[in-house]
Amino acid sequence: MLYKDHLGSTVVVTDKDGNQKDDVTEYQPYGLDRGPGSQTVTNYKFADQEYDTSTGLYNYDARFYDPGVRIFISADSIVPYIYYPQNLNRYSCCSNNPIKYTDPSGHYATGRTVKYGAIFLPVSLPICAGSS
Repeated sequence: MLYKDHLGSTVVVTDKDGNQKDDVTEYQPYGLDRGPGSQTVTNYKFADQEYDTSTGLYNYDARFYDPGVRIFISADSIVPYIYYPQNLNRYSCCSNNPIKYTDPSGHYATGRTVKYGAIFLPVSLPICAGSS
């Protein structure tokens, strides 16, 4: 069984009896492994994106992301929402805030959490034009 953090990153893997199979994996904000505890059971790692071990890149469907340089390796094909300055850099990931947002499609950031009293509610936040 895979256990995930608030971004959807796989952090713990257990067997059917609940015994931990691998060390806990922690990630730096832009997706690099924080320590030696990296699972080999699944290729879906940081923010639940597929990691290609041969290239060291994450597959975000629309384009590939390099956690070492913290940017996508190609420009976004969707013109960003011009009134949100963070989107003017079409190579950036998660509106340059990977702790608060995820980018499941490779086109726009989503997943902002809004505090309502003592309850945290997930909110979809389309940041680019053309998203709904």
